Amino acid sequence: MRPNQWKRFWKLKIPHGARNFWWRVFLCKLPTRLNLRHINDEPPLCQLCQHDIEDDYHMVFDCRRKKSFWLVARNIAHIKVPMEDIWDILNFRTTTDERTMLRNGDILMVIWRSGPR
Repeated sequence: MRPNQWKRFWKLKIPHGARNFWWRVFLCKLPTRLNLRHINDEPPLCQLCQHDIEDDYHMVFDCRRKKSFWLVARNIAHIKVPMEDIWDILNFRTTTDERTMLRNGDILMVIWRSGPR
């Protein structure tokens, strides 16, 4: 990320847990099954769907259950951004307004707390 994007990220008024989770997304340091495969000998399949490999994208967004959650949360939070743009927004590849960023932070907080991780 560019310095101005980092500055914008650190200024967001989001809960610490959401910031930690989001920061881990940037650094590709989420505790996904794929990233933890060196610790356990199990296949790196998602614990929720048991179907796909759990990488960062799958853990946050692409698991069928998480995608369903994003669809509902996006509507409740009145996020007008298309679903296909959310991952790019979370990675600061696409810009959006402050309100949408804060709402995405709230959604990330719920995902982080809901586990499993």
